[in-house]
Amino acid sequence: MLHLRRLGVLEEKALTVSGETLGTVLDWWESSERRARMRSLLLEKDGIDPDDVIMNPERARERGLTSTVAFPTGNIAPEGSVVKATAIDPSVVGEDGVYRHRGQAKVFTTEKAAIAAIKNGGIRAGDIMVLIGRGPSGTGMEETYQLTSALKHLPFGKYVSLITDARFSGVSTGACFGHVGPEALADGPIGRLRDGDLIDIVVDRNRLEGSLHFVGRGTRCLRRKKVPGCWLRVSPIRTWPLTPVFRRIRAYGPLCRRSAEEPGGGPSMIRTGSWPCWKRASALWSFRWTKPRLKAGCLRGKPSME
Repeated sequence: MLHLRRLGVLEEKALTVSGETLGTVLDWWESSERRARMRSLLLEKDGIDPDDVIMNPERARERGLTSTVAFPTGNIAPEGSVVKATAIDPSVVGEDGVYRHRGQAKVFTTEKAAIAAIKNGGIRAGDIMVLIGRGPSGTGMEETYQLTSALKHLPFGKYVSLITDARFSGVSTGACFGHVGPEALADGPIGRLRDGDLIDIVVDRNRLEGSLHFVGRGTRCLRRKKVPGCWLRVSPIRTWPLTPVFRRIRAYGPLCRRSAEEPGGGPSMIRTGSWPCWKRASALWSFRWTKPRLKAGCLRGKPSME
């Protein structure tokens, strides 16, 4: 807590159960006799210096340690996700401290099916495994340690990434992205991913930044325009100017709108109102979709208030 205080990330005016503010309690603890005694006993009996266990950022960098947890976002995880950045194998991380992986998705709806694919050779180096429907609304957000454990013992496991709306064990290793939100059963875009979709992953272990983006299908990549975090499919059919807001809406198109004939497709996300921008867009714009190939963001006509 004292380290966090020095970093300026605590609200010191918040009241604690003692009735005193957090700042007051930390002032007492920093100079308390009890704290000094405990630190002395730890060094005397166990030979451990507390400052070697909990370090400030400067001392950690001197010892070659990197930050731990990153929270990537993107058109797959608009509400974010979690990855233990330091658990990614250093041999697949660039010299600049950034992990990059672009590969095709292998989508599963149960951990059992995903494990079977690993055992039967259905997963290869460069694949990105996607486990959906295992969040709070599905199986109560089960722990998927078996997957990360299996990948760890594969000779090519470090070249495989895993994305899920479930959670992981604290001992999980590798490029494992959990807690993706919104979850699949809450109409999250992760639930619209299909086998063969092209996914781009970037994790900066130094800046604790990252992104998870759907960027294409198979070997065909969407064209990226200069809108941060947005991947847009080029469309020859466009008859109305696009504002930055609607460019973002178009970027989510390939994930949020599959063919109307596909089970689970259609505008369910608009009905639930999970994304306010979609709800608003449904009242203003009509989208044109071709079968069987989708064209994200093909707009027709002018805005209607109906």
